Amino acid sequence: MELSFLFSAIRKRPWIIALFVALGIAAASLAGSSTATYESNAVLLIQQPTNASGGGGADANRYLQSQVSVLKSLDLAEAVATSMGSGFTRESVVTSVRITERAGTDIVDVFATAADAPTAAKLANSYVDIYLADLRQRARDVSQDDIDEIDARLTTFKEQLEEAGNQVAFAKDAYIIAALDRLNAGITQIPAIDPGTLIPGAAPYQVSYDTLLQQYQQLLTTKTQLEAASRTRVATEVIQRGIEPTEPQSSNKPLLMVAGGLTGAMVGLALTVLTARFSRRLVDDLQVANVLGHSIVGTINKHATLGKPLPELLTSSDYPAINVIDELCVRAEANARKPGSVTIVVVGTEQAAGATTIATAIAGQFGRLGTQTLLIDADPRRAGITDGFRASGEGGIPAMLASTPNGSLVTGRRSGDQVRAYRNIVTQTTLPEVAVLGRGDKSGAPTLRRSDAAALLDRALDFAPVVVVDAGAVLDAASTVELCRLADAVVLAVPTQRQLSSQLEVVARQLGRRQGELLPVSTRPRQHRDNLSAP
Repeated sequence: MELSFLFSAIRKRPWIIALFVALGIAAASLAGSSTATYESNAVLLIQQPTNASGGGGADANRYLQSQVSVLKSLDLAEAVATSMGSGFTRESVVTSVRITERAGTDIVDVFATAADAPTAAKLANSYVDIYLADLRQRARDVSQDDIDEIDARLTTFKEQLEEAGNQVAFAKDAYIIAALDRLNAGITQIPAIDPGTLIPGAAPYQVSYDTLLQQYQQLLTTKTQLEAASRTRVATEVIQRGIEPTEPQSSNKPLLMVAGGLTGAMVGLALTVLTARFSRRLVDDLQVANVLGHSIVGTINKHATLGKPLPELLTSSDYPAINVIDELCVRAEANARKPGSVTIVVVGTEQAAGATTIATAIAGQFGRLGTQTLLIDADPRRAGITDGFRASGEGGIPAMLASTPNGSLVTGRRSGDQVRAYRNIVTQTTLPEVAVLGRGDKSGAPTLRRSDAAALLDRALDFAPVVVVDAGAVLDAASTVELCRLADAVVLAVPTQRQLSSQLEVVARQLGRRQGELLPVSTRPRQHRDNLSAP
């Protein structure tokens, strides 16, 4: 988004932002607490658990973050609410308790807020006490389920070992009885048994027994380790219990009002931009340039240039828009199709766009440079030039069209006969180089028809090498469109802040068949003018 568009949108609709700022401040004022509140602070030192041998965990920071999550959990808030009794809910505890970490340390602050000092201290202490009790209980329960499962398996192994032992003993007894029977039968040769070998018949049972015994001993070792882990010591401790605050907190209403105002400003700004983006009216020069396909030459401010009476503006070179007027003159003259002469038609996208003022300023700029200039009032609706220079009593445009062309007048230095010939046609101004061709008799037919546009420009060039025409609004008459088509340069006054995009698109299409250069100017016209101001 262009900054110019943003600033133009704000300048055009500042009331939207102001409204939402006011609404944001009002909402924050209603939401802010106006009653005194007390805050108590309990402090925890979060450390990893250590077992009986003193060993700790591998990642202290990860453990700290996990415990902060536990402190902020809804389950803990629920338990604290139950402990505090009536008047407290899980939601009220979450709203009243604030958990913060001290950067670069393992210290966590628990801030509890309440309407009175004893309740604030009780809430802070209940929070840390219930947290520590739960932490110790979880440490005790960490391996109990595994230990119980191992005890069940050890019982099973004991039963299996007893059965395997019985089978080994039975095999041994059977061997001894068989040996005694052989002796009683007079058989004295009993096979010798190596002390390192099993008694025949008992070997399978002995192998099973040894395997079960090994598994039993492994489970027993695992149980011993888990029992050691279950004796883990919780290292987290309370380094400061909550105490009853002696002074209430300062009201948070001013801060909330500032935040509400800023939020309202942001919402208002967003709405202002959206409104401007989808508005039927254009808000900045970039949008105008995009529709016309031509960049804006400059801006003429209503408070500086448009406030001058036309005769004063004609002779003055001391106004802020002089640089814009000078650039218009240079670019128009550079685009002249005939050497030594130039025709400039000044129009507006609508009435009161500033075309009359710009036409007068351009004529004055050429005149002050010593160039004979004819300023023509061809506005079909408003006689701004005619009235401003009191040229209503002369022959004007009808007389000019009825005169006989005389190419000798192009020199700009008129003889006495020539001056007398044009005495009833043009009006001289206080600037000798500039004459005004008024509308003439306005009581009869229209001042200028479309078919007369070319003849008017030709006759005017016979009178002066520079012809500047105030043609009014583009869409007011067919003669205006024809003048724009024939001129060397068309200066288009666009009242940007009130310009309808649809209207500008129609104007752009009408000016599409022009022969000369299009020179758009952004204007900021007045809403009210006296008779000597530009229409």
